[in-house]
Amino acid sequence: MTNNDVRLIQRKRFTAVAVTASMLMLGAAGAGAASAAPAPGTAAVPQRDAGKEAAVPGEPATAPLTNLDHLNFLMDTVPLTPVDGHTTYQLDRNPDVQAPWTYADKKADGSYARIGGGDLDPATGHWTQGAYNADDIARTAVVYLRHWQQTGDAASKERAFQTLRSLTYLQTVSGPNTGNVVLWQQADGTLTPSAKPVELPDPSDSAESYWLARTVWALGRATRRSPPRIRSSPPSCRSASTSPSARSTGSPLPSTAPMTRPTASRFRPG
Repeated sequence: MTNNDVRLIQRKRFTAVAVTASMLMLGAAGAGAASAAPAPGTAAVPQRDAGKEAAVPGEPATAPLTNLDHLNFLMDTVPLTPVDGHTTYQLDRNPDVQAPWTYADKKADGSYARIGGGDLDPATGHWTQGAYNADDIARTAVVYLRHWQQTGDAASKERAFQTLRSLTYLQTVSGPNTGNVVLWQQADGTLTPSAKPVELPDPSDSAESYWLARTVWALGRATRRSPPRIRSSPPSCRSASTSPSARSTGSPLPSTAPMTRPTASRFRPG
């Protein structure tokens, strides 16, 4: 993937959902949720009937479908600080989350260097777009969720948990843009609501967007795959003004508000 790749995605209508269950699911101790992966060559990926659910934690693990080495390389620690309108699960206790860098440039020696989107300002260390973006964080969360569910890999479970925490920090939880999502974030955790070149909507949390849709998708995957003991008591979907706290921990979580139909598409390299 290079900065010259361009994608056009038609955004569709989505209704945002509360995120409490996804945070609780991955934040739980997970006793009995993961099983050990088999030795290489001892298990094959089973064929599933159409519509049948994939394996969930606690079921026999199967051989992995892909190599996660490059994605693991892209992952980095992101320091978060409390700012108006943005928070995440356990921010006060654990301010560091994880997210994947947006791009990787191949160097002459065959190795790769992680880079952000746009141009780098050496003085600030900020990119005109950012180091991380909500689209790729959401995709990454889904990858690690599926890998954990398939293999019981503890490292993938932790990365899924941390990327979901990273993703919900990008969601705006107060003011007129409540429920929408900021697209770009810098390596030091600073949010970039308005990127250069300009992308629509601008600021990126000022209207519905396909990164909002992918955020809901990733959180929905996490909720759908939660262990039965968590899933048996799903949170109610409420607007931001009435959204509950995470009652089991007392920690407030970001919530989402109903969205209306988007009116435009945008281009973004990646």
